[in-house]
Amino acid sequence: MNASNERYGFAAAVSLVISNMIGVGILTTSGFMARDLPNVRWILIAWVIGGGLAMCGAVSYAELGAAYPKAGGEYVYLRRAFGPRVGFLSGWVSIFVGFAGPVAATAIGFTEYLSVFFPALASDPATSWFLAPGKWFAVGVIWLVSLIHASGVETSGRVQTGITVLKVGGLVILIAAGFAVGKGSFASFDSPPVVPTLGTMSAFAVAMIFVMFSYSGWNASTYVAGEIENPGRNIPLSILIGTAVVTVLYVALNGLYFFAVPPEEAAGVIRIGEVAADGLFGAVTARWLTLFFALSILACLSAMVVTGPRVCFAMSEDGCFFRTFAAIHPSWGTPARATFFQAGVATVYILTGTFDQIVTYCGFILFIFSALAVVALLRLRRIDPARPRPYRAWGYPVVPVVFALFCVWVVAFTLFERPVESVLGLLSLVLGLVFYRFVPEGQPD
Repeated sequence: MNASNERYGFAAAVSLVISNMIGVGILTTSGFMARDLPNVRWILIAWVIGGGLAMCGAVSYAELGAAYPKAGGEYVYLRRAFGPRVGFLSGWVSIFVGFAGPVAATAIGFTEYLSVFFPALASDPATSWFLAPGKWFAVGVIWLVSLIHASGVETSGRVQTGITVLKVGGLVILIAAGFAVGKGSFASFDSPPVVPTLGTMSAFAVAMIFVMFSYSGWNASTYVAGEIENPGRNIPLSILIGTAVVTVLYVALNGLYFFAVPPEEAAGVIRIGEVAADGLFGAVTARWLTLFFALSILACLSAMVVTGPRVCFAMSEDGCFFRTFAAIHPSWGTPARATFFQAGVATVYILTGTFDQIVTYCGFILFIFSALAVVALLRLRRIDPARPRPYRAWGYPVVPVVFALFCVWVVAFTLFERPVESVLGLLSLVLGLVFYRFVPEGQPD
């Protein structure tokens, strides 16, 4: 894809995965889970299961990314496995839901954390979108980060690696210090077990939408596969190492949240990181940690701005989207037009929606296509047996099947519990099918 010889090395590839995962989700969604689930044990179980699912998906994507090292992620795999129509829908979802939506939600979360220092940036439902400074600030952040990453791969990789090291190091120090010297209690972990019922299982399934939204990004390096050095080795390693690191951090961080504050105080809280830091270390230290949380969210935004446009680029290059987005900038060597297009779509999300609306809508659709991508591995093994596979998925075929079945379970319960967001998500697929009939420059086989 690049006009130059610059490539993402192993460290940059791992950084992309970790930064795509650690962001607004882990610093916001635990409060919603505390509102919906009966006790802390259920919350921690959800995060452990989420990590296991992410790893199941990761081993499948690792094989796909190594075998088909082309930019585009699910779009590449589903198109090969099920034909151009399904591939197009996958790319459509990635462009308009999978990246633009989370980019918008992440920018909103970043702005919310900064509002601790600049109250004017706080969201206010009573304020019209064109008068809300927080919304316009979030829009500005997206465009600035997009310009940075569009300006060159080498700069992009260095920036991403640096901020990821700082973010992971800071979280490790925070977790260690919180449990060692923080003013917390393990009393919340002693709550009695709850017998599963249909109601609690429904709530658990919906909570998994928040969990998997937070884990999303474990496949990030597959989206820039064409720009990674030694993809047969570095794509699988980056996915597996990144997912393992983040799973440990997520479970530990959630344990720290409820060590700091009881679940009833955390219920419904968006800035859960700030509330926990206040309970552990006091208001003064919490303000500095809030700044760190904001920068961590910004790092996640940065990573998604790198990976998302590669899907738009891949589709456009295949003639399944507007050809103009397949252009490589002659000086920067990046898909700059696709990068700025994603920024435009994310801007629309910010100006027309709220954080929770975006997360629920996106999470529902992403579950569907993550399951399809893993099923694609099963089909590609059968229809393309001669394909070189530098990495083979561990636990095949049990692991991919378990991942796909769990996704189906969550989607079914979410459709029942959150019909409005789910139906809107399905309508976006219908809109994609309508658009497919008018795909510019044909529909390649």
